[in-house]
Amino acid sequence: MTSIPTGEGQQTSDRIRRAGVQALRDTFHWRSLSIGTIAVIVVALVIGVMGLTGIVDVGFMLTRWPEFFVPFVDSPLYLSLVLTTIPFVIGFVVAIPMGMLRAYRSSLTRMKGGEVLTFARTTELFGTPRAVIKVAGRRLGRAILLPLYGFVTGYVEGIRGTPFFVQMWLVYFVIINNVSRQARLFELVGIVALALNTIGYQAEVFRAGFQSVGQGQIEAAKAVGMRGRTIFLHVTLPQSLRLVTLPLGNEWIGLLKASAIVSIIGVNELQHFANDIGSGHPVEAFVMVSVMYLAVIVPLSRVITYMERVRRIPGLGTPMPTTAQRLFGVRRPPGARGAKVGTFARGRMAWKARDRVGGPA
Repeated sequence: MTSIPTGEGQQTSDRIRRAGVQALRDTFHWRSLSIGTIAVIVVALVIGVMGLTGIVDVGFMLTRWPEFFVPFVDSPLYLSLVLTTIPFVIGFVVAIPMGMLRAYRSSLTRMKGGEVLTFARTTELFGTPRAVIKVAGRRLGRAILLPLYGFVTGYVEGIRGTPFFVQMWLVYFVIINNVSRQARLFELVGIVALALNTIGYQAEVFRAGFQSVGQGQIEAAKAVGMRGRTIFLHVTLPQSLRLVTLPLGNEWIGLLKASAIVSIIGVNELQHFANDIGSGHPVEAFVMVSVMYLAVIVPLSRVITYMERVRRIPGLGTPMPTTAQRLFGVRRPPGARGAKVGTFARGRMAWKARDRVGGPA
């Protein structure tokens, strides 16, 4: 009996599985664990030295530190995470269609020759009733999507071109002047301001992700009979979500750090709590809040890096360098002698080789 050869899809799955295993080894390599351990030791030593020199009161820090996260539901750390996660989820849902509009603007602003059927040709193919529906629907769609594209572009540029501090105060005065005072009103202001900010940035992230998918794959999907919606759901969206894993993780981290600004309007998150307990011990309070941010961001960044390495598609996007490559550069493989010489040296080697064989013919 003739054996059936392994298909191309199985080979791709094996490569992705091997890449995931290698990424797991790279992420939890003993060097990474040792670097994390060294970082914790360095932070502890710095705090210890500051305590010995009298810069900070270590006893005060040990006494007040649990108040940052105990009880967790009512703690400043919990509120900071809520102020970050809820706007991020809202931005994720809203930014996907906005990113689609910005990514496929060429199909809205101009038409390529040969792609649009005239009304007469449509009538010949489908009949008058269906021709009217198709032509009217196409024109109505463009009439709706073009203004939406302009609004989305203006919104993204406006958000990215103004500081979050200014955006927060605009949202604050709009809500305060139009909504009656009630509990959690300042938290609502912070969530709305952060959500409006992250929508603009995530829309640009998704635009870049959608445009990073190769046009050849889209054309191949059209060749096998797939339509626009099916192509987006089964070809463009899955690949773009893998490509934007790292930028979205960085956006969440940036949003967590931006949530410290809402402490100005009275939201009792980490920064505001540090201001409260910092009377008489300002250095200790802000050292503690810095350590709290590091305790959340550093492990999360490692998890995001691991997910990006595991979920990335081989050959798509930018190759992920290892830790050694980021620190010491890319090493050439042994025996790659030609890569070690410059252009002039390679020219001299070519002339010598031609002289050995008797010169030019």
